[in-house]
Formats: sequence, C-alpha cells, structure tokens
Amino acid sequence: AVQAWAQAWSAGDAEAYLAQYSAVFQPAGEQTRAAWERTRRARVTPQQQIRVQLDALELVSVGERQARMRFVQHYAAKHLQDQARKQLDWVLENGQWKIQAETVLTAINP
Repeated sequence: AVQAWAQAWSAGDAEAYLAQYSAVFQPAGEQTRAAWERTRRARVTPQQQIRVQLDALELVSVGERQARMRFVQHYAAKHLQDQARKQLDWVLENGQWKIQAETVLTAINP
C-alpha cells in the first residue's frame, strides 16, 4: 500500500493518490479536508515531474485493522527537493489499507 501511494504521487495521478487516504483522514494544522484535497489535486500533476522514493521502511506496529509505518521519503519535483522521516498510520477499510494519519517526524537536510 505504501508503494502504491508513492507510485501514484510520482505518476502525478491525483485521484489514485487521494484514493490511498481514509475517509477519516484529517490533514495537519488548520486546513480542512476539502481544502487539502483541492491543494493536492493542484500539486499532484504530471507537469510537476514528481519523484518520490522511500527508504528505510520500518513496520512499527501492526494489528488486525491498524498499522504504523516509518520511512525516509526522498521527494523531488520541478521546483523543490527535500527529504524527511515520515510516519503513516494505516487503517483497514473495506479490505484495503488506507492512510489514516500522516506525520513528518524530522526534516533531513540533503
């Protein structure tokens, strides 16, 4: 599931990318879910030439319906490059793993 998320993002396929998120996902900060989705649709496009690579994947905990994964994310696009240690919390919904929460744990200086 985490690789499908990264591949959809890298392909600039906003609909496939957003489909990886649970119905209960709430973005960090003050932004509403609807505003977050509008922003993601505008940014996740083939024109942005996005490349997302994941390293050091670590399954931290897993239960019958929930899992937590940590990894290093390498992000590159037309006008931005960064690296961060991230955490995705997953929930099993209708037989599919979906992102329930997304957290940047640490920014990494390249």
